[in-house]
Amino acid sequence: MSWQPMDLAPKADDLDALAITTVRMLSVDGVESANAGHPGLPLGAAPMAWTLFRYFLRFNPEDSKDPLRDRFVLSAGHGSMLLYSLLHVFGYSVSVDDLKKFRQLGSITPGHPEFGVTEGVETSTGPLGQGIGNACGMAIAAQMLYGQGAIAREDVPRVFAICSDGDLMEGISNEASSLAGHLGLGNLFVLYDNNSISIDGSTELAFTESRIDRYRALGWRCVEILDGNSHEEIRRVLDEVLSEHVAMPTFISVRTVIGYGVPGREGTEKVHGAPLGSELTSQLRQRFGWPEETFYVPDSVHGLCREIVEGKQAELAQAHGRCKKEPRFESLTPSELSTLFEKISSTFEPGKALATRVSSEKVLSQLVPALSNMIVGTADLAESTGLAIKVEAFSKSGRSGRFVHFGVREHAMGAILNGLHLFDERLKVAGSTFLVFSDYMRGAIRLSALMRIPVTYVFTHDSVGVGEDGPTHEPIEQVNSLRLIPHLEVYRPADSHETLMGWRLAVERERDPIALILSRQALADLGPDNLDQIVTHGARIVADGEGTPDLVVVASGSEVALAKEVALQLEANTGLNSVRVVSMPSRDRFLSKSPAERIQIIPAGVRAVSIEAGTTMGWLEVVGSQGLTIGIEEFGHSGKGPAVMAEMGISVEKVSERIKEWILENS
Repeated sequence: MSWQPMDLAPKADDLDALAITTVRMLSVDGVESANAGHPGLPLGAAPMAWTLFRYFLRFNPEDSKDPLRDRFVLSAGHGSMLLYSLLHVFGYSVSVDDLKKFRQLGSITPGHPEFGVTEGVETSTGPLGQGIGNACGMAIAAQMLYGQGAIAREDVPRVFAICSDGDLMEGISNEASSLAGHLGLGNLFVLYDNNSISIDGSTELAFTESRIDRYRALGWRCVEILDGNSHEEIRRVLDEVLSEHVAMPTFISVRTVIGYGVPGREGTEKVHGAPLGSELTSQLRQRFGWPEETFYVPDSVHGLCREIVEGKQAELAQAHGRCKKEPRFESLTPSELSTLFEKISSTFEPGKALATRVSSEKVLSQLVPALSNMIVGTADLAESTGLAIKVEAFSKSGRSGRFVHFGVREHAMGAILNGLHLFDERLKVAGSTFLVFSDYMRGAIRLSALMRIPVTYVFTHDSVGVGEDGPTHEPIEQVNSLRLIPHLEVYRPADSHETLMGWRLAVERERDPIALILSRQALADLGPDNLDQIVTHGARIVADGEGTPDLVVVASGSEVALAKEVALQLEANTGLNSVRVVSMPSRDRFLSKSPAERIQIIPAGVRAVSIEAGTTMGWLEVVGSQGLTIGIEEFGHSGKGPAVMAEMGISVEKVSERIKEWILENS
């Protein structure tokens, strides 16, 4: 590709062009400094990002959590230097030194944007498509805030996302976009960096559908910008789009050139994910008429950005002046929450056997109406997962509703739940599906844990006890698979009291997600004794003899009642005088305790057995290397739940026999 020095230099009187070049070169310098990163997207998308930030996005660097701010999501998180450069020039706490430390250990400018690390970053992005789902959740939450009467329509925060071809290829983006179109989220705007290049080459290799036609079919207003390098055209189109309120989200296809300006590489995959190198960077500087000084920001750009920020601060101040009340979701105090849970507990019928999904529904039917900051929803499984509660649904015509019908969209549900909470940290959010389908939303769960945000995942039909639906619907490995995710608490209650405690742990937590693993089948009431042990130890003693036990049987969920019957058989038919039964709904919590704390539940030197209707991985950490782990290591069958459980070795008779054999083998 032939080129001439300075042929792309911005005109002296065009401050927008000068600022765009500044952002482009800051991004390139960051990638070069790290010798790693993605220069192609920032070079191509800088005009749309700058124009959006300068003329349309409402924000305040001095209060990055202003509740009325617009949200910006860089769904194409690999272009992170674009965002860091914008945050720097607009006065966020991102210094030149921070830009120089791009991708370095301990810096606030990691390789992909991370929530809680960099001021001004609204969510962690990088896994493609997740950001679009987050943006959908943020837009829903903003509409709910309006529906509660806290803000005027003109002050509803808007959510803008920049996405890539990769985002649109991932199925999660289609799920989220389908729901956004159905809900008529007129405050959601997705700008598509349409550069026709993916990592392997031209998008013609694998992605030839009409993106515009697809989004029209999903119920979006669709707009095209044919010259994504023209800030004038971008501004004109965005002016038109944002001046007219429509009850539908907006998809803006912006035709860009990846790696714009790079000699010999612009418009090719070669500029996507690798530094340019010193020679090409030098040639690029010549094309842009840019000085050799790295991380250079002209004084006029600094001055312009200060003026822009002052105007945006004034705009936000005016919006706050129009608020009818605090523009945040209201929350109860810890004391009020405690009183509420005590009231719910008093409504439980002692001794009544209930499926924990039913117990959960009884809790939620009282909890959600009492918490105006709680949002729940389900992936088309309200009745089946215990979410059939009398709460108004959020819809195109009902913005005050706090129940979201996600439809059969587990992928998107997880990402939307994250976005809902990220909009306002006071929001308590929960979504439900069958446990076996947690695999569909694993990426979003992982990001909840990575961001350490308190999202609640409700997973029912927790074992082969599901029965007739057969092995496709019978989870075997899912519980332990979830336990592998750092910072995610996996909680499998054994009765109504433990289910209520699980919801209390979920609602009162201020960080880290929790997965509530609930049964389809009815479980015996174990009583309310020792519930405080669950908070302190992740487990409680539900049956015990005198003195130090001869054996400890540990179980979770539906296997706890079985463990109590097994204990009685062992005491009656073996030489064991005392068998302690421990319900351990939160293995994660138990294992986080010190050895001195653990022995209060499982005494040192006492033989221990675990029982769980799933894979046994990890249970030796609980029962000790000489302990016995009983579980299921093979896929299930279609049949009646109890019959399938027995076939897989989970029955009082088979478990008792297995433990007796083990005792004899080790006596």
